[in-house]
Amino acid sequence: MPDQSIFFGKDVLLTRPRADSERLAALLAARGMTAHIAPVLDIVPVAEPLPPLDDYHGLIFTSAHAARLVSAPPAQADKPVFCVGDHCAAIAAESGWRVVHNARGDGRALESLIRERCAGREMRLFHLSGADISHNFGDTGCRIDRHIIYRAVPAGSLPEETLRGLDEGRFFAALFFSARTARIFAELTDFYGRTSCLQAINALCLGDKVLESVQQSDWRNVQVAQHPDVPSMIDSLISLYR
Repeated sequence: MPDQSIFFGKDVLLTRPRADSERLAALLAARGMTAHIAPVLDIVPVAEPLPPLDDYHGLIFTSAHAARLVSAPPAQADKPVFCVGDHCAAIAAESGWRVVHNARGDGRALESLIRERCAGREMRLFHLSGADISHNFGDTGCRIDRHIIYRAVPAGSLPEETLRGLDEGRFFAALFFSARTARIFAELTDFYGRTSCLQAINALCLGDKVLESVQQSDWRNVQVAQHPDVPSMIDSLISLYR
């Protein structure tokens, strides 16, 4: 663990939905970093019952939000669940699913994992997702039915404390895990007349798609994590502090 004194007085801005930001803030606090949470998306569950899971051989989660909303019924808990990455897989396990396959990557990695696991088998999988997805599955060798269980709604404003932090130059870095959150944050800073504040902030991106959105603003520095997961984002953040 690096010397925690190097993080003193330097806040990290988190824009993910609140549950994910709070989880990440705890990880950063364990490393001596202070996080400021300003979600630009609110997760709103869709009030619609799921079809019977008996009809499916397994489930697909492309986000931790979906995994968090679907607790495993005891009789279905041993169905295989395919998750995009570490965070999603951890939430699926916490939700009671006992057979969790982790692609440890992005949508393409998940597609490859499903193709490998389903090879030679006639399987019907249930993709539980938000209304907006960044990857559409191609030919995986199995049937995939998609069902929307939540909507990620733009918050529409930034908290007063966040605006003060921007004005005071308090934020050393901002972390972006999706292209959409990066775009919304840029729109909000423009709305509040704070775009020039971004020139003092380092932007960290989960992947190249996020980078495309982040680069539309003028940041102090822009960096992409080596791997599309939380540990790599934290490693990139620590490297900036050194």
